[in-house]
Amino acid sequence: MPTIVHTIRRGWVYSPFTCEYCGHEDQGAIHMKVGASAQVGILQDYDDTRDLAMGTAHGNMEQAGDELIALSPCPACGKRDELAVKSFYAKAKPWIGSGALFLVVGLAGAGYLASEGEPEMGLLATSPLLLIGLVVLIAGLGKRLRKLPPSAVFRSRNPEPWAHLGPERASQ
Repeated sequence: MPTIVHTIRRGWVYSPFTCEYCGHEDQGAIHMKVGASAQVGILQDYDDTRDLAMGTAHGNMEQAGDELIALSPCPACGKRDELAVKSFYAKAKPWIGSGALFLVVGLAGAGYLASEGEPEMGLLATSPLLLIGLVVLIAGLGKRLRKLPPSAVFRSRNPEPWAHLGPERASQ
């Protein structure tokens, strides 16, 4: 049985922020908790696998943190980056599209078999497609209708997250 290494990274992610509306420049910080896992391979030892999982978690944490800081409303004018908001909601499109596709194929199959005089067989044969389509469509609608995440912490509002960096790094 293969060994799977799980790791969790917690920490602050820092990213520069520039408002596209008012031009306010700031530095944002957000506290993240991200997990990752990797499987020990034949030619890999446990330490290499742990390092791989840790690197994956760190990369995921940085990427998610940058996205959340970009989604935050500007501390000066309160507006959000339009492109970041569109990208946030666009992640639901593949879910909605594939759910609708499964439903259409399932309903078409059930309709065809019903027209051939086998409505029970049509429902029995296409029920997995209909169920999968419905679940995926509901998940996509849930992603589309979710609220935007809360704001990051900005240096102009609260310098506390930068305090542990020390005065030489906090000024960067």
